[in-house]
Amino acid sequence: RDGRRFAVVVSVRPLQHLDWPGDLLLVLFHETEDTSDGDEAVARDAEKDPLLHQMEAELQRKDAQLQRVIAQYETSVEDLKASNEELQAINEELRSATEELETSKEELQSTNEELITVNHELKTKVEETAEINDDLHNLIASTEIATVFVDREMRIKRFTPAAARIFSIIASDIGRSLLDITHKLEYDQLAEDAVATFNSLRLVEREVGSVDGRWFLARLLPYRTAEDRIDGAVLTFVDITSRRSAEINVHIDQERMQLIAASMPDFAIMTMDEAGLVTSWSAGAERLFGFTESEMLGKPSALIFTPEDRVNGAPQREMNTALETGRAVDERWHQRKDGSTIFVSGIMSPMRLGRLKGFAKIARDMTARRQEDTTRSEALNSAVQDAAMAEQASHQKDEFLAVMSHELKHPLNLIQVNTQLLLASAETKNLPVAIKIGRTIQSCV
Repeated sequence: RDGRRFAVVVSVRPLQHLDWPGDLLLVLFHETEDTSDGDEAVARDAEKDPLLHQMEAELQRKDAQLQRVIAQYETSVEDLKASNEELQAINEELRSATEELETSKEELQSTNEELITVNHELKTKVEETAEINDDLHNLIASTEIATVFVDREMRIKRFTPAAARIFSIIASDIGRSLLDITHKLEYDQLAEDAVATFNSLRLVEREVGSVDGRWFLARLLPYRTAEDRIDGAVLTFVDITSRRSAEINVHIDQERMQLIAASMPDFAIMTMDEAGLVTSWSAGAERLFGFTESEMLGKPSALIFTPEDRVNGAPQREMNTALETGRAVDERWHQRKDGSTIFVSGIMSPMRLGRLKGFAKIARDMTARRQEDTTRSEALNSAVQDAAMAEQASHQKDEFLAVMSHELKHPLNLIQVNTQLLLASAETKNLPVAIKIGRTIQSCV
């Protein structure tokens, strides 16, 4: 160049880059002066030109710096290759992660749909639970049953408004022991019954009174959770004051009926159930029919009927008549235990307490009166027969007199006619004796 010869150092290196296609080569040309034939001239020029010498030194530094840059570049290329490989691995991982994310997205969508369904079902369950809770509150309020829920330590968990009228409970007492709360019940065995309920896991039931004269049916029942675990007890107190009063009245009525039955030995009083089985048997019935109370209780009342009446269904007809008309009056012969018969007059009535409970029958021995009636009937029949015979004799007498009257009527008519002719004759008018005889005859005829 310019008539001078230069020495050139050629360097070739491979070059790779992600954005460049294929394998590339980097060719570097490093120019140096040819010193084979001009060293002396160069030396002379260097002596003559210090600036040139300085530039050559600077060129050498640049060359060394370039070599370092190339080395750094090669190192960077290697690092880039490693980074490229790492990026490719990361890209593959990102692709896998993307696929996994897409799969997770589909799973999340499916889970979301399931959650929407579960949420709808849960909402329905919550609404049903709220409705059941409202029904439960209304049921508790309408039944007026005092109810207290306690745990195993007898601490109050919940109570109904009706319970506040028996126990001195307020809302802030939740968590306190029920045994520390005052109440109106005469129930000293409350703690013992609660322990028995927890130990036996069975219902404990007891009728208890209160200080204000009321009666309650106390029921203690274990509280079972959904996992079938005993988590306390439920105490309910049902007001049975009216039932208790009714039972007392019934007991008083029974005693009164027993006194009435005992004071009426001539009357047999008995009660039967719907099937006709004897449920009570008075002393008068025992005296009348000969069966004791132990022999008749639970036995059919048809035992006191005669075999003929039992075959004909008389006992059942009597109960049917009592059901249809309200009472059945019966007068018939009955059979005693010893087989003898008595004539009994009885009245059967149905016993009802809302529905049919059985029958009650009152009977009286009418055998003596029956016999008297029979005697009077026989005497009356005899008198009737005598009267009939007397009437028949009188009738025969009248017939005889009628025949005799008819037979005597013709001769008497002839006598009367002749007497009239005799009195009408001229000869007789002058004879007073004849006239008197004629008139006597007329008066007699």
